[in-house]
Amino acid sequence: MGAAYELGRAAITEGKGILDFAAMHQAALVAIVSESCTIGDATRVLCGAGEFLAEGLSAYEITHRGFREAIASL
Repeated sequence: MGAAYELGRAAITEGKGILDFAAMHQAALVAIVSESCTIGDATRVLCGAGEFLAEGLSAYEITHRGFREAIASL
């Protein structure tokens, strides 16, 4: 899942907010699920997508935590 974290970091670097990241994830998920042929395929994709999203959002969490710590130290 390192790729998901790196994608989150790249989105932050490009100035994309957390809602932008979630929208990109949703669009990709819709495209992938629409290609799935069976319920089993869709279930597998959805489980993996949740893990991918959590890992991608961790980059935002780390950034947010850094800001909170910086403000708290003032």
